[in-house]
Amino acid sequence: MNKFENFGRIFRNFSFLFAGDIFTRILQLAAVIYLARILGVEGFGVISFALAVYNYLLYTTNLGLNEIGVREVASSREDLNNYAYSITLLRFLFSILSIILIYTILLLVKLPYQTEGMTLIFSFALVPYALSLEWVFRGTEKMHFVGVYKVINSLFYVALIFLVVKNSLWIYWVGYSKIIADSIATLFIFLLYIFLFNKQLKFVVDVNLCKKILKIAIPVAISFAVGKIYNNIDTVMLGFMKGNYSVGIYNAAYKILIVLNGLVLTFVTAMFPTISRMYKESKEELSRLIEDAINILLILGIPIGVGGTMLANKLIGLIYGVEYMPSVLIFQILVWSAVINFLGFLISYSIFACNMQKKYMYIVCFTAAFNIIANLILIPVFDSVGAAVASVVSQLLLFIISWFTIRSIAKIRVDKYLIKPILASLIMALALFYFHNINIFLSIGFGTIIYFSFLFLIYGEFKQDVFQIAKQFYKG
Repeated sequence: MNKFENFGRIFRNFSFLFAGDIFTRILQLAAVIYLARILGVEGFGVISFALAVYNYLLYTTNLGLNEIGVREVASSREDLNNYAYSITLLRFLFSILSIILIYTILLLVKLPYQTEGMTLIFSFALVPYALSLEWVFRGTEKMHFVGVYKVINSLFYVALIFLVVKNSLWIYWVGYSKIIADSIATLFIFLLYIFLFNKQLKFVVDVNLCKKILKIAIPVAISFAVGKIYNNIDTVMLGFMKGNYSVGIYNAAYKILIVLNGLVLTFVTAMFPTISRMYKESKEELSRLIEDAINILLILGIPIGVGGTMLANKLIGLIYGVEYMPSVLIFQILVWSAVINFLGFLISYSIFACNMQKKYMYIVCFTAAFNIIANLILIPVFDSVGAAVASVVSQLLLFIISWFTIRSIAKIRVDKYLIKPILASLIMALALFYFHNINIFLSIGFGTIIYFSFLFLIYGEFKQDVFQIAKQFYKG
C-alpha cells in the first residue's frame, strides 16, 4: 500500500470520525440549551455536576484498555475475538468497581439528595460504555461504523430528553436517557461485531491474556491520568495564586484552542491503527508514514500559529468583547502550544503504537513535574502570561523528549519539512499586516488563499500529492 492509499484511508477515517463528532456535539449542545431552560439554574447545576463525575469515571473504567485494544487489533486480527472479549470483561469489572467507588464516596461526602441520586444514575451508564466494542472498529479501521455508533447514541439520548424531560420533576430521566441511549448504541455495535467478525458466536475469555493486557495498560492509564492533571494544572494554580480574574483571562484564550487540539487529535486517532499496523509490518514504511504525516501537519500547523498570532486581537474581540482584550497576548503565546501539539499528538500516539508506553509514562510524569515547577516560578511574576509560557515550554520539552524516543524505532526527520511552510506563512503574514484593516473573516480567507497559492508555487509536489490523496479518498 503506497502513501497515497494510506492517507486516502486515513483522511476517509478522519472524515467519518469528524462527521460523527460534529453531529454529536450539535445534538448535545441542543440538549444542553434545552435542559438549561427547562430545569433552571439549580437543576442544570445538578446535571453538570453528575456529568463531570461521570467523565472522570470513564478514566477509571477504561484505564487505557481501549488504546491497547485498538493497537493489538490493528497489528494482528488473528486474536481479535480473544482481545475483544478479554478487554470487554476487564472494562466491565472496572465499571462495577467505579460504581462501587462513587457510591462509597457519596456515602462519605454529604451532597444534596438530588445531586447524589443523579450522580449515581449516571454512574450506571458506565456499564454499557464498558461493554461497547466500538474500539474494535477503530482497530480494524472501519471508522464509518464508529461514526454511526456515535450518531445513534446521541440521537436516542437527545430524543429521549426532548420527549420525556418536560420540567424539573423529570430530571432523573436525563440520567435514564443516558443509560438507555448508551445501551442501544452498544447493542448495535455488538450485533455488528457478531455479523462481521464472530458469526460462529464463540465467546472466549483468556485469563492469561487479561493479565498481559492489564500489565501493558497500567503505564497507559498512568500517562492518561497524569496528562489529565497536566492539562488542567495551570488553571488550578492560577486560581490559587492569582484568583478568578486571571483564570478567566487565561481560559478565554485556552478554550478556543481546545477545538483546534480536538481536530488534530481526531486526525491522529484515525492514524493510530495504521501506525500500529506499520510497526509490525515494516519499520521503513512506518518511518515514511510518520514523516508524511509530519509534513501534512506542519503545512497546516505553521500558518495557524502565524495567522493566530497576527489575528489574535480581532479574534478575541469578536468572540469575547473588549473586556477580554488582556487575553490577546495569552492567545498569541498559547497558539504555539497548539502548533507543537500538532506534532506532539502524532509522536505520542506513535510511541504507544510502537509498544513504548512505559517510556512515555516516564516522559509525561517528568514533563508534568517540570510544568508545575515552571508555573510556581512564572505565575507569581507574570500572572497568566507566565502560565501560558510555562505551557508552551512544557509542551516543547514533551515533544523533544518524545521525538528522541520515537527515533529509536523510526528514523524520521522534521527539519526538511519546515522551510516551505515557514516561507509561505511569512508571505501570508506580510499580506495580513498590509491589509490589517479588513475584518477577521476576510482576513482568514485572504490569508488562506495567499498561503496555499505561494505553497503551490514553491512546493511542486504538493498539488500532485493532494490530488492523489483525494483520488484515493473518493476511491475508497
